[in-house]
Amino acid sequence: AFATIYEDVEIGEGSWIGPNTVIMNGARIGKNVQVFPGAVISGDPQDMKYEGEITTAEIGDNTIIRESATLHRGTVEGGGKTVIGSNCLLMAYVHVAHDCQVGNHVILANSASLAGHVHVGDHAIHDIFGARAAGIRSVWVNRQQQPWPESEFRADYEVSDLHGLLELLI
Repeated sequence: AFATIYEDVEIGEGSWIGPNTVIMNGARIGKNVQVFPGAVISGDPQDMKYEGEITTAEIGDNTIIRESATLHRGTVEGGGKTVIGSNCLLMAYVHVAHDCQVGNHVILANSASLAGHVHVGDHAIHDIFGARAAGIRSVWVNRQQQPWPESEFRADYEVSDLHGLLELLI
């Protein structure tokens, strides 16, 4: 069994890289990360403006990346990096495109795909504040029907499931 690991790669202590994986230039992998067979980490961004600039894909500690997941590094225009937080689980066939920001303790289920520049947060108030500051609308997918934390910042939309989210997008 083999893995292909390019030159400009950092892999933290205790990490496991499975067979038939490809870890490309710009990968910054934290400690105790597990990368399962067939995954491609830090692939070139699928963006027409990308011209080979040096950018990164950063993966936090204790994250698990399952079979055939693909993570692309960032673009200069989008801040230069794609980030996956710590203690995340990216299940089989997940795709995380250029310039995405995924918080800590996030689970992306089988075949989930994040297009470029998507933000999946891990702190509701900070995420809403940041979205507003950037002029971006926000949606809270509130599956457990939890009360919103005490704050003046609320999501622009609230849905109870992904079907509700889909209805907002159509």
